[in-house]
Amino acid sequence: MPALIPQKQPAMALEVPDDAIQLPGSHDLPFADLLDALDDDLRSELTRRPAGPEYDLFARMVARMQVPSPVGGNICAELFLLPILFSHNEIELDSPDVCFEAAALLRQTLASWFGDSGRNIVFEGIYWLEWLMAWQPDILRRHLGRAVGQSARAAVQFQASSIALPAAAPRLSFVILARTRFRDWPRSAIPEAGEDARLRSIASQALHFSRSARGGGKDRAPVVLSPAPWRLALIAGLRNWLDAVHSRTGIVGWTLEPQAHPRDQVVLRLWLDDADVSQTRFSLRLYQIGMTGLREVLLCLAGYAPCVDQRSD
Repeated sequence: MPALIPQKQPAMALEVPDDAIQLPGSHDLPFADLLDALDDDLRSELTRRPAGPEYDLFARMVARMQVPSPVGGNICAELFLLPILFSHNEIELDSPDVCFEAAALLRQTLASWFGDSGRNIVFEGIYWLEWLMAWQPDILRRHLGRAVGQSARAAVQFQASSIALPAAAPRLSFVILARTRFRDWPRSAIPEAGEDARLRSIASQALHFSRSARGGGKDRAPVVLSPAPWRLALIAGLRNWLDAVHSRTGIVGWTLEPQAHPRDQVVLRLWLDDADVSQTRFSLRLYQIGMTGLREVLLCLAGYAPCVDQRSD
């Protein structure tokens, strides 16, 4: 029997039903335990813990690391992301060196954009949303370790399923950068509008040129958003991506599906107004976006279409 697809219509109010984000086993957890888990068997610790409000704290801290400096004080590192919306035919171009030519220009432009004494390390390659959502916390910590000289470059192994989307819909990807500062945490910039537009334009054209040299970039240049700390950039990227999918294809319904393992994983299923791809699904990890981030994403979807499980007369 074909799946029931609700009629496409705007939502009456930007509200998410409470039972749409209830996850199994949710209860209060000590903050101290969660913070101690950051560097102590993260994978198994996270697998055991139910979803709850403490994931907001975890999502802020998991992408940060502080290590002693040889000259005294501490070196503080944090992972940032540069969200990018690529056209459909770019999904095959995922080699690690795909933005090699763009990296030097990005580092130079980012230094001006942040406007502080921090050091910016641009990691090689383009990282698709489904890749990041397949990562366990220890992979993020290894990237941080590289930034502060505690771990060497090594191959990352994980399993990820691609997201099926109509040809008109863009794909969400990211450039990863690590920011380090001496004795202080890296800061998020509040640049002038002109400086922000300059960074986004340079990054877009540099990535477009780099991909064109490898047979991609056949369509328009990608849309690049402003860099931000890991959690905030993921949320901003998701909101912009879903908005683009809705405007080009039409999201007519959605559901949220909690997963038993790992317990911080949820699956969003979208019903699309497209003859070829009528449904798609993708995973989100609460340890990366937090419960607040999940609610923001669901509020975004509620602005496009009703939750399929919430029937309307």
